[in-house]
Amino acid sequence: MTPELERFFDAATRPLEGNPEAREEVRAELMGRVSHQGVPLELIDVGEETAVLEKATSRPSPWFRRVAMLVGLVVCLILWGAGVTLESLAATRAMLAQQLSFHYRWGGSYGTTQSNDFLPAWQRRVAPDVPLTGDPARFPKVDDETRALRERFPEDLAVLQEHLARRTNEADDYMTGEERALVERLDPDNAMWLVKESEWMRGKAYGRGTGGLSYMARSTSVPVDADVLAEAWDLYQQAAAKTTYRDYSPTMVRREIESFPPDQRFMQSLLLSGYADLVFSAGEGRMGFSFSSMTDDFEKQVSTLVKDGDLEGLTKLGEAWERINRLQVHSGSRSSGMDVSSLQRESRQLADAFLSLNDMESSGHYEGLATVLSMVETKRYVTSGDPLDELMPIRGEMGYLVPRELTVDEVKPGRMAERAYFDRMLTWFGAFLLFLVVLACGFEAYRRSFPVKGMARGLMPLFSWRDQAWVAGLGVAAPWLYWWGVTRMTPLGFRKIGMADEWAGLGWMLQAAIALLLLVVMLVQTVQWRWVKRGAFLGFRGRVDWLGWVVAGMLALGLPLVGVVRELAGGDDEKGMFLLGMVGLALVGLLWLLWVGGMNLFTPRHSALRANLVSRSLLPWSIVSVALMLLCAGVLLQAEKTWYSRDTLFPLSTGVSRINGFEERAMEEIQASLQEVWQVEE
Repeated sequence: MTPELERFFDAATRPLEGNPEAREEVRAELMGRVSHQGVPLELIDVGEETAVLEKATSRPSPWFRRVAMLVGLVVCLILWGAGVTLESLAATRAMLAQQLSFHYRWGGSYGTTQSNDFLPAWQRRVAPDVPLTGDPARFPKVDDETRALRERFPEDLAVLQEHLARRTNEADDYMTGEERALVERLDPDNAMWLVKESEWMRGKAYGRGTGGLSYMARSTSVPVDADVLAEAWDLYQQAAAKTTYRDYSPTMVRREIESFPPDQRFMQSLLLSGYADLVFSAGEGRMGFSFSSMTDDFEKQVSTLVKDGDLEGLTKLGEAWERINRLQVHSGSRSSGMDVSSLQRESRQLADAFLSLNDMESSGHYEGLATVLSMVETKRYVTSGDPLDELMPIRGEMGYLVPRELTVDEVKPGRMAERAYFDRMLTWFGAFLLFLVVLACGFEAYRRSFPVKGMARGLMPLFSWRDQAWVAGLGVAAPWLYWWGVTRMTPLGFRKIGMADEWAGLGWMLQAAIALLLLVVMLVQTVQWRWVKRGAFLGFRGRVDWLGWVVAGMLALGLPLVGVVRELAGGDDEKGMFLLGMVGLALVGLLWLLWVGGMNLFTPRHSALRANLVSRSLLPWSIVSVALMLLCAGVLLQAEKTWYSRDTLFPLSTGVSRINGFEERAMEEIQASLQEVWQVEE
């Protein structure tokens, strides 16, 4: 053995000075590693390595490094836990708010937390003055809360309309004497009250369920009570004699929304929309004011009149129908796509009925009206191939009609806000997976026997700042920058496609998974490569070290390839098979990582030095990667808020008379077209 090697072994085993027996064992192992490289000992130059190890004796205690990593890990865990907890609470509140409105509208259970005060307590703290809380503990019956509101606001017509919308058909009358007197005093010329009462009585006549949602119930084809049905249609005729139609349900919706602080994020919008859907008088909720069972009841009444040959009665019904719809259209109360469809169907029913009774003039009139209404309806649909079909955010897909004059630039903020939210959700999940990498590295670094750990501590100074720079650049920065370049700087990242696009969601999640695997593979491979460079004379070179670079190359190739899926020829099956192949490519990276981890886990003691050194070198950079992931979550949160603040369509705070600006514009455009139709008819 040369004096230079003696100095090297002394410096490398200095951490074991307190245990001479273990130190001699380690010296023997290091000597064996050097001797088995097939190079004469006198030709091995370890002068530089020896100088580095000897100089390292003046460095701070290793406990400083351990405490620093532990503190960093604990801070990351706290931040991750706090972030995930806050996201989970927000998502849970939004889910429960949606379930709350569903529970009140359609019946059934209200989530898993129905028995506790989780959502109501939050609502009382944030929005104590919200009109409708839907709290099942305080208001077990559907009309209990509106009854309490009536006591607080006895002359509020919006509250009265909402209370009447929840009145069941088991009641004796639609309005009490006091309620009818209030309407006659404050709103005598409004046809809305008689139209709603007629609808309620028709539900009673046909044996339907709760009044506000009777259009969802199956009714009998023959009325249960013919006298009540006749009275209902008589009320409909009386409504036609009124001079105006005012619907107060949009006012109630805006009160509900504006009782909360303005929504600034995607999940807050979902939460507030759940509370807005508690307004029964607004029909079935978003994009559907005033939709009811009228069309089915109207068809039955028309059929009855035709069967009886009552041309005069049919004429009166048609005139009343036109008069009421003209009032509704010019008041903006019939302005949704569902209303257009209902009007078209009802008009065709009248046309066919008059044709059956040989009144060709009236039949032609209503047939022409139905044709014009069909044109109003079809030009509002977003069809396949329309740019908006690909760009529309998820919240825009909740309604099947969009504003006619909507532009690509207008939907961009909403699309980007949603994308920032979903990117952040993946970031939290990615940070969790990196925590597993940290756990695996820490387990391998500190589970080995005392001699192995002592030998590794002695050799760690060989991993110099140059090697750390390689890991930072090639192992951490390069994968991040590559992912950013592919997904943000090219069309292959689905950035200009709405989340509702079926291939965008799958491809985007697959790209995120591949990018995360690429990051971990590059980290592991770069650290292994640098230790091979530093410790080749100790036998650190492996026979299949090149395989990691191949796997990294495959993952790097797969990242842009996923983005090609939408450009491929063929149908959904072919594209699905292509994405399945990309999933297989990602699994190659996962299997390689599992193989490396398994090999390290089952490596015997005499071969564990390299694995231990690699794990020790990986540990701080794994923690850094977690910290970067958490930093990205913060950046994405700010990005979501920024894009959301620029969105003039989808936040609920953008609405004036409807739930948001998107719905408001769509309904205003349809309303304008319907007003043109009825203006021509006048």
